[in-house]
Amino acid sequence: MPHRLPPEMDFLIPRRFTVEEYHRLREVGVLDEDEHVELLEGIIAKKRVSGAEPWLVVPRRFTPKEYHQLIRVGVLGQDEPVELLEGVVAEMTPMGKPHARLVARLTRILGRALGDTFSVRPQLPLCLGRSEPEPDIAVVTQSDEERARVHPRTALLVVEVADDSIRRDREAKSRIYARARIPEYWIVDVAREVIEVYTEPHARRARYLAHRTVGAGGRLKSSALPGVSLEVADLFN
Repeated sequence: MPHRLPPEMDFLIPRRFTVEEYHRLREVGVLDEDEHVELLEGIIAKKRVSGAEPWLVVPRRFTPKEYHQLIRVGVLGQDEPVELLEGVVAEMTPMGKPHARLVARLTRILGRALGDTFSVRPQLPLCLGRSEPEPDIAVVTQSDEERARVHPRTALLVVEVADDSIRRDREAKSRIYARARIPEYWIVDVAREVIEVYTEPHARRARYLAHRTVGAGGRLKSSALPGVSLEVADLFN
């Protein structure tokens, strides 16, 4: 029977490690000598306990500090397309032309609307608890960006453009952003040509309490950034 991830992770693509990389993590101390983990089909997983389902693979979760150590020791490449999602080193889906075009358009729209008071950050990391996602766009204040030692720890608006990643963006990414109290989160659905808008984050429950969808005939006005509004149809045309 093939191995499978737990249901709450089954839409993630964990980064697969080689045997050499696995032993390297032991050597540099990222993995303790007595830590109960094993390498299963490239996934660094917790060792099964008695009675566990034989097909279940539970990935070992990494802290942000460990994640950066993976980069420093060369196990992860500096520009490798991965991100840390709730402790899982997850592969990012390749960006097709429609995805890239929408990211570029939204970056221009937000940049023009917001001016120099805010920083519009396309595809750059945020440090959010045990996660380090790289959203397609994040809007942060200039002061938050300047104060950050590594990457900003908050944002006013986060945008994900979703084609093949829609479940990941609705579930894992939504939990991460709500837990971090990011006030507004947009998912730009490439296939349906709509924008899903999530507001009212509840950090303890790790979910947004309000959700609406704005389609081609609608105008989207940001609640977190009052100067920002756009015709959804113009974005997709």
